[in-house]
Amino acid sequence: MLLLFTILELFVYSKAFLIDGASSATCTDAKPICDFMNDTYQICSDFDLARAHCQLFCNLCDVVDGSWSEWSAWAACDVTCGTGTSSRLRQCNNPAPVHGGHDCVGQTSEIKLCIDQKCPETCLPGWTQHGQICYHLSTEKENWPGAELICRMFGGNLAEARTADERDYITNQIIHSRHHSSKFWIGLNDLSLENEWRWVGSGQQATVTFWDPGQPDNDDGNENCVHTDGTSQGKWNDEECSDKFNYYICEKRLDEINQLFG
Repeated sequence: MLLLFTILELFVYSKAFLIDGASSATCTDAKPICDFMNDTYQICSDFDLARAHCQLFCNLCDVVDGSWSEWSAWAACDVTCGTGTSSRLRQCNNPAPVHGGHDCVGQTSEIKLCIDQKCPETCLPGWTQHGQICYHLSTEKENWPGAELICRMFGGNLAEARTADERDYITNQIIHSRHHSSKFWIGLNDLSLENEWRWVGSGQQATVTFWDPGQPDNDDGNENCVHTDGTSQGKWNDEECSDKFNYYICEKRLDEINQLFG
């Protein structure tokens, strides 16, 4: 029993010494101890233990564990605009594992998010673009509050004519639409203060108008919302907001569309 403890102590001592020795170019170990440990415990059948303590004895000097190469450069972003991904690679070849050596631990690739240039600004399907604004002509009728609510569901508002160019574009779209002879709600109203006409989206007071002759007239004292009149080249008329049902035109700024869907 005392002899067994002595041998085991020697083996433990050699373990600390031979970890360095086994990994060196000399590939040495303590043969008498390895001989005993193999006869008694079949150390050579335990690959990792044999490499750590009896590499030479167990004919494992040619075993090489794999080691990673340097990471490659990050690949180009996989999209030409907007948010995509980029990847980089490495290989287990520095050196590669041989004669049963362990493979490298870890992943062969890494992926990260990448943001390329901003995508070209375009309108959603069913919308038309004019400058930095998208417009949508309805195919169903709503009262003015309902029309504004639907436009807000799209992330916009009933259309505003803040410039003469915008007014002319809106008018042109309406008079050349399939419902060209009908009325279309726009965003102008005087709900806050009688005869102070403001746009529902921006809250700005109208500086450009296209009133039909004699309008606005506030007929019956309750006409606070504005529609275009297809029978009068798209000129404007004030009308009661809730009881009248017309087609409508929504607008949405492109930068807001990109925030919503980009």
